[in-house]
Amino acid sequence: RATAASGGSPLRPEQAEQIVELFDVLFPLLSVGTTPLAIGLVNRYAGREHAYLGAVVCLSCAFGLTQLAPSFGPQLVAAVLFGPARTLQWACYFHFLASPSRYPPAAMGRVVGYANLVIALFGDLPPSLLDAYIQHGAFPSDVPSRYVAAHAVLMTAVALLSAAL
Repeated sequence: RATAASGGSPLRPEQAEQIVELFDVLFPLLSVGTTPLAIGLVNRYAGREHAYLGAVVCLSCAFGLTQLAPSFGPQLVAAVLFGPARTLQWACYFHFLASPSRYPPAAMGRVVGYANLVIALFGDLPPSLLDAYIQHGAFPSDVPSRYVAAHAVLMTAVALLSAAL
């Protein structure tokens, strides 16, 4: 179990269930509600991809950082941020790919197909490896600490890669 030293009081099973129930309602509502904001953002910064992609990085990092703490408050915030972050990510991704100056219209289907294949491979394979490390790794010695360590390393990598791009 998570301890107070790893980010607050441990998340109790009934609290986790509350978050799941809230997430089931909020995820679709906030995702749909974020759509007009995402459209406005990509339209306003159509020629400046770095601006809307910067907003994606900031929101994604906020989501990831709130996930690090295994206590009720941050996990609740993470559940609330997930829908808007995901909607904004996908809207900006497709807007970025759809630029005719970037890819010719005749190649768009292949570009999206290959890009989505890469996303699927990176989205489906690493979680299995991460789960194996978190459940059975040797360092740190307990599962909650391995989860926090893995999450922190991944968030740092995302932030560094985002800054480099």
